[in-house]
Amino acid sequence: MAKTSPAKRGKSVWGSIGYGVFVLAALGLGTLGGWLESSKVVQKVGLMGVLRPPTPQEAFDGKSTLTVLVLGCDENRSTGGAKITTAAARSDTMLLAKFDFANNEVTGVNIPRDTLCELPGYKDQKINAYHAMGGDALAQKAVEYLLGVHIDRTVTINFEGFRNMINSVGGVYVDVPRDMNYDDNAGHLHIHLKKGPQWLDGRTAEEFARFRHADSDILRQERQHLLIYAMKQRIKQRPQALTAVLDATAQMLSDGFTDQEIVSIGDWLKSVPETNMSFGILPTRNAPHYNLALIKSQVPAVLAKYHLASD
Repeated sequence: MAKTSPAKRGKSVWGSIGYGVFVLAALGLGTLGGWLESSKVVQKVGLMGVLRPPTPQEAFDGKSTLTVLVLGCDENRSTGGAKITTAAARSDTMLLAKFDFANNEVTGVNIPRDTLCELPGYKDQKINAYHAMGGDALAQKAVEYLLGVHIDRTVTINFEGFRNMINSVGGVYVDVPRDMNYDDNAGHLHIHLKKGPQWLDGRTAEEFARFRHADSDILRQERQHLLIYAMKQRIKQRPQALTAVLDATAQMLSDGFTDQEIVSIGDWLKSVPETNMSFGILPTRNAPHYNLALIKSQVPAVLAKYHLASD
């Protein structure tokens, strides 16, 4: 059976922002303007490939839907403070999303990182550990086994890319709902934000999204939505930043999608109303040693609600 090395038991330094970053990135590549010619993305796919991108069905070989596993993970810190790279880090955020191009819908469920999963050939352990042992491929295999679904693509997003995305538009204006104070010296994480409306740059926006002390998954999702709205507004206000947005987002999602595919998704996402976007979380119960166990009897109904059940 596979074993997890001591170095991989470090604290993660990525908050629950996978969906938010992915949508912001795709929106950035799907937003158009007159400054695109200098973008590296445009140089790759051509100006018309951005101004008039292919439909998602064209970009994805006639598929009417696309199921995507979004992993939020970056450098970890071991108990001694040593850095662990993205490829070897545990996935702190796991979102299973479905893009329904035919019905203009986006749905998904968050998978709690402490959910136990006993993939054949491995011991029963938290599902976020599989990325540390086998990267994107093993993480995808674990989620497919746990939920009995087929996943088309897996994409890993890191917090450096998130910071670059926010900074590319000069920061965002957000009403912070509460004072946020948290220090994790081992994880090199220090969050100190005051309640109230304020400008957040890449670093402070990351802190806003990552804060989890005395918090819940529901509240973290609400903060993600605040950031998404704020970023959408900034993209509209600062079209001159599109070149930087294009290149930052392409780099951030390049491990799971081509530039042309991301441009296509981004252009399509602009037409999806918020009423057609819905997200939930997998049902779990407390298990020994601070783990969570999937409530299997409730899973089919949740997957069906968010259109993730296998056909």
